[in-house]
Amino acid sequence: MERFREGEHLCIVATSVACEGLDIPQCNLMIRYKFRVDEISSYQMRGRIRDKKGKEVILASTEDFERETKNILRQYYMKDAIGQVIDLDLTAHIAIAERGIYASEVQERLLQQRQADSKTIGAFTVNCKFCGKPVTDGRFIRHINRKSFIVYDKT
Repeated sequence: MERFREGEHLCIVATSVACEGLDIPQCNLMIRYKFRVDEISSYQMRGRIRDKKGKEVILASTEDFERETKNILRQYYMKDAIGQVIDLDLTAHIAIAERGIYASEVQERLLQQRQADSKTIGAFTVNCKFCGKPVTDGRFIRHINRKSFIVYDKT
């Protein structure tokens, strides 16, 4: 590596390790031979070419070439999507989402509280103390504010 950096060697032949691990600022040409990768690895390999006028050459079958063409297209889409996310005013979107989540949580708690406060006490009847006739059914008795009991009957 040192000899390449000093200009004594003009070429480096390396395995895929060089694609992710080595930083070679003088690299102006990468030749890939029968090396199948996904779009992220392809982008990382292309990043090894530091010279703005640098080139990449791919020696591959038609199938591998088509795969690399798709990788380049996917890289374009990824870069475009990242740019769109960066351009968004996320703080406003996050604030709106947080308010919505908070409001739905409050509504859920209120609903649960109302349901707990109006639970049926049990399946029984309340009879008159003096004559023994049924006054109401246990389905219509509600516990209010954890303090009082009421009879709730629409008839």
